[in-house]
Amino acid sequence: MFKQYQVSAALKGKIISVFAGNTRIYITVFALLFAVSCASSTDSGKNMPLIEGFEADLGRETVLLDEEVVAALLIDSDEENFVYTFNAELLSDGGIDLKKGEIMLLANKALRRITSVSESGGQLIVETEFAALNEAFENAIIESSQYFDFRQMDRSKIFLEYGGKMLPPNVAAKDDDSGQTKWEYKFGDFTIEGTLNSKTDEAKIALLVKYQTGDVSGAMLSELTLKGFENDTRIRITDHKTESFRFNNSGLEGKLDMRFVFAGGRSAEESWAPPMPAIILPFTVGVVPFTLRIGPVFVYKIELGADGTAQFETSFSFSGGMGVQVDGTNFTPLLEGGIRNPAYEQAVGNAAGFGGTVSGQYGIALPSVTLSAFGEAIVPYLNQEFYLGASYTFPTCTKLWSRYEINAGVKMKMFGLLNLNFRQNLVKDTMHDYRSDGCPPGKIFDDIPLIYISDYYSPESYSLPYLEIR
Repeated sequence: MFKQYQVSAALKGKIISVFAGNTRIYITVFALLFAVSCASSTDSGKNMPLIEGFEADLGRETVLLDEEVVAALLIDSDEENFVYTFNAELLSDGGIDLKKGEIMLLANKALRRITSVSESGGQLIVETEFAALNEAFENAIIESSQYFDFRQMDRSKIFLEYGGKMLPPNVAAKDDDSGQTKWEYKFGDFTIEGTLNSKTDEAKIALLVKYQTGDVSGAMLSELTLKGFENDTRIRITDHKTESFRFNNSGLEGKLDMRFVFAGGRSAEESWAPPMPAIILPFTVGVVPFTLRIGPVFVYKIELGADGTAQFETSFSFSGGMGVQVDGTNFTPLLEGGIRNPAYEQAVGNAAGFGGTVSGQYGIALPSVTLSAFGEAIVPYLNQEFYLGASYTFPTCTKLWSRYEINAGVKMKMFGLLNLNFRQNLVKDTMHDYRSDGCPPGKIFDDIPLIYISDYYSPESYSLPYLEIR
C-alpha cells in the first residue's frame, strides 16, 4: 500500500506531491502549485518502476530519494565523512522521516545506512555508514551493455591521475578539432608528457617519461593504439543475497610499441609509478551510479651498480576480450579470442657497463580497467600488462626479456561479501628470453626481482584482506 498526498498552496514553491510507503519514497518539485485536496491510491508498494536494464525491489529498511528530491532537499554532503544535511522543514512537509538504522538510498549519488539523525537551525544532519547493494535491495537485476567509442568521449572526463588527484590537460591542442588531449607535468626529478588522440574510433595514447635522479637518467616511451570495445556489467540479487556479478570487456584490439634507455652509475634502487592519463566514464543503471575508468598504468625499477647503460625495444599486438564473473563463491576468468596469445615482434636491445650489475625494468598496463559503484571499488584493477627489461653483469653477461600478463582483482564488499575477494593472475607468458654466452647457467630472473603493476593497485590498498587464488 502507498498513499499519495497533495498539499495546499501554502507550500507553494516547495513540494506538491509525495509518494510514501514501506519500501520507497518519491518526491517531485515544481515551481507553481495550486490548492488541491488529499487523495489516496493503492499499489503493491514493492516493485520499483521498470527501467531498461534495471528491475529491483527495495528492502523494507530502505528509503529511496530520487534525484529531484535530492536536488531540492539536500543542503550539503560531506563525502569524506559521509554526513548529509537536509532542509528539515521540507522533509517534514513531505512526510519524510529518516530514522537511525534505515538504509538511505540517494538515487545516482549515495547508498548509506543511517547511524544518527539530529536537527539544528532548521537543518537535519544525517550521519551514515557503509551499506551494501544486497542490503538495500531485496531483489535486483542490474544490467548494462555499452560500446565504448572513443569518438564519443567527453574530453572533460579525461584526466592525468596521480596520488589520488585528477590533473586536467595543461597543454592546449593546436585547434579545437584536433581531437588531441595533452599533458606535461614535472614531479621533482621526473617529467611526464602524454597525448591522447581520439578523433577516430581508435584512441592513440603516447607516453614519455623522463627522469634525472642523482647519477641516473633515462626515458621510457610507449605508444598504444586501442580500438573501441563493448563493456558488459551484470549484477543479480535474490532475497537479499548476491547470486552473481559479471564484468566483461570484449573486442579489445590494439598495438603497443615500447622502448627505453637509461644510463648512470652506482645508484640506489629507484622505483616509481608516475601519473598516467585516465578516461573517466560515469554511467547510471536505474538508481545505481557506476564509474568505469580506463587508462594506462606504468611502473619502473632501475638499479645501476656501476657505470652503465641499457636499452630495449619491442612491440605487442592483441585482440580478444577480458573480464571476470563471480557466481556465489566461484571466480571465473572471462578471456576471449587471441587475447591469451598476443603477437610480438623480435626484441632489440643491449646493455653494457664496467663492474657490477646494471638492470632496468618497465611495465605498462594497457588498458587498465576499473569499475566502482557508489564510489566503492568493485574491480580495483583488470589489467593487461606488458613488461620489458634488460641487465648487464660485468664482464660479458647480457639479458633481455619481456613478459605479458593479465591480472584481476575483485572486491565483493559492495555485494555484502566482505571477506570474499579475489586477486588472480589470469595469464602469464615470458617472451624474448635472451641470454648471452657469458651468463652463468640458471633461471633468467634468479638475481633480479621482477616488478608487478598490480602491486601498485593491490587489494590491500582497499583495506580488505584478499583470498588468493592460484
